[in-house]
Amino acid sequence: MPAPRHPLESRLAARLARWGIAPETPLAVAVSGGGDSLALLAALAPLHPRLVALHVDHGLRPDSAADAEFVRNTCVALEVPCRVLPVTIPAGGNLEARARAERHRALRNWCAAHATGWLLLGHTRDDAAETLLINLLRGGGARGLSALRPRRRAGALVVARPWLGVSRAALRRYLAARDLAWLEDPANRAGNLRGRLRHELLPLLSTLGGRDANATLARAARLLARDEAHFARQLRTLVPAGDALPLAGAAALPPALRDRLLRAWFARAQPGARGLALAHLRAAARLIADGRSGDEIPWPGDWRLRREGGALRLLRRSR
Repeated sequence: MPAPRHPLESRLAARLARWGIAPETPLAVAVSGGGDSLALLAALAPLHPRLVALHVDHGLRPDSAADAEFVRNTCVALEVPCRVLPVTIPAGGNLEARARAERHRALRNWCAAHATGWLLLGHTRDDAAETLLINLLRGGGARGLSALRPRRRAGALVVARPWLGVSRAALRRYLAARDLAWLEDPANRAGNLRGRLRHELLPLLSTLGGRDANATLARAARLLARDEAHFARQLRTLVPAGDALPLAGAAALPPALRDRLLRAWFARAQPGARGLALAHLRAAARLIADGRSGDEIPWPGDWRLRREGGALRLLRRSR
């Protein structure tokens, strides 16, 4: 008689079923070796036969090879195939942002090359709370404050976070019950913004508010995400396919909807590309309102946004 499932495994199985992920669906899970992603891997292993673990080796720390070996060995113990994806981080700019962009690119590329339509990430309720605070301190709007969503589509790939309603502490208890070790990322203990929010501000907020600040902030992020999803559905009929956005429709919208239209159009035209900052949206608004045919502005990645006649067009930057 099979052993009864742990409650987290039952919860995960129910979530996969709601998302329509059948047992025969190819499924990838990103595994850093940290507790959150390792708990996701361990819970998925007995549930899903077509599972593969993807570990991105950034090569930024002397022990990154040891981390990759730890993930490989854990996958052997859990009887899950493992693929290590080495990446090279380009120079310039914010190191964390560059590493994140290369990690996401490597994961997307592997899934595309292996016909895998679902990628699962181990972000938790605590991550949602931290991300909300980080984006709030950066002056982000509703979209940024709700940045961690349970599911989002990046082209043909669905990126999903089944642990967003689960606390980090609950996952640690699950790993302890399974007698599984995990790695601690030194960056989480460092004096960077996320580390200080995690270890200093959020515990203080919990004492001041008399409740779990992580749970409260994560709930706020979910409400913002719900509102953003509503706007996305409303805009879906307005977002053109391809690399041209008619000026008349964009100019007629109020700024809040116009910005959402620009984000949605760019995301559809260039799936997986880096998102638009406020500066991009303000520059595009000026191009729509006051630009002339032939005017253009730089756009994220290798793109430029050009006004041609009655439309904005996405063009590759000349090398």
